[in-house]
Amino acid sequence: MTNLRLATGSLSPDFPCVAGLSFAMTTKPKSKPWMKSNPKKKAPTKLTKASKTAAEARARKAGRPYPNLIDNMWAAQQQKRKPASKD
Repeated sequence: MTNLRLATGSLSPDFPCVAGLSFAMTTKPKSKPWMKSNPKKKAPTKLTKASKTAAEARARKAGRPYPNLIDNMWAAQQQKRKPASKD
């Protein structure tokens, strides 16, 4: 392999810089939610009817017949952000 000078003057063949971008891998990729173990100290979030409906609507919008894990996780997160009123 020849050592070419690129647009920004990088001399390293391992990590070339093109238009100011470095391609060095410095961050660890996130693991998939289904590959993680269950949380140890938290109780699972029970979805309300409104949250279930929101997850189903999100799944239908994406072309799925029923909500998957990601839709349910999104609905639970929305539920935690906007707690139900206690009147």
